[in-house]
Amino acid sequence: MDIHSIEKAPAQDGYLFTRGQAWFAFAMTLALMIFDYVDRQVIVSLFPYLKAEWDLSDKQLGALVSVVSVTVAVGALPVALFADRVSRVKSIVAMAILWSLATISCMWVRGYSQLLAARSVVGLGEAGYGGLLRIGLGGLGAGRDAGGLDRRPVGLASGLRRRGSSRARACIAVPDGA
Repeated sequence: MDIHSIEKAPAQDGYLFTRGQAWFAFAMTLALMIFDYVDRQVIVSLFPYLKAEWDLSDKQLGALVSVVSVTVAVGALPVALFADRVSRVKSIVAMAILWSLATISCMWVRGYSQLLAARSVVGLGEAGYGGLLRIGLGGLGAGRDAGGLDRRPVGLASGLRRRGSSRARACIAVPDGA
């Protein structure tokens, strides 16, 4: 018996994961993305203080915001290729930890160049987990209808595949897949 060929057996309802596991994954993803959004925006509220303390120009202040987006754009593909070769789950955890440590390190910087470097590592961590989280959520819905659209987070978290009316499906722009 080859242990690597054994696949996880679907539960009685046809899903590979329980409703609780799906809700946990959804909640963790939502929390991480909310903190990520707040982290991107909070630097702007500090601009007057940073400008006064470090005598920064508007160009330098703009770079503090832009460096995260640029690093996400540049780093997303290499990190995704690495994650496909290693493990998506391990990559998500590693990049979320990297993002967390880089975000915390912003609190201890002593100058502009250190803050810029720390913010670029924040972007690298976000590049690693941002897209992979969405893929990971989609993978939780696999099982009963792996080809359908149970990959949407709301359907995934509920653990149910509700058909609803045609009008309701058209309003949320998600085809049924069956």
